[in-house]
Amino acid sequence: MEVDNLEHSIDYPVKNSNNPEELHKYIDFLHTEYDLEHQAVMESEDENKILRDEIADLRETLKIKEQELYRRAKIEEDLRQTIVDSKAKCSALSRLIIKYKKERNDENALNAKLTNERERWLTLLLDAGINPAENSFLRQN
Repeated sequence: MEVDNLEHSIDYPVKNSNNPEELHKYIDFLHTEYDLEHQAVMESEDENKILRDEIADLRETLKIKEQELYRRAKIEEDLRQTIVDSKAKCSALSRLIIKYKKERNDENALNAKLTNERERWLTLLLDAGINPAENSFLRQN
């Protein structure tokens, strides 16, 4: 029974009566009213304790979630930095590959030029009647 509805649920006795029976009814009424109010306060305190416990649980959950979010943010930042570092390394590696290919092409071009020059000199020597295989000086060089 709610305290607010107390007046409607119990016949309200007359408190200014000289009749002992009426006074006993009024005292009983006050005891009942006190018991109902005490019960409501106790229920309210129990509800408050439950709510405080729930709030404490929610705060702990929030704290755990915040830590998880911080951990995830740290992981994301580490991954972003790893990606940036990897891109820089890939870019440097690409430049090295391009440089290596250019140097290799330059070397191949130089080797082709040297081969052509050897063949030209060999042709000149053979046209002049000199056989490099028989000439000890030309075999050494």
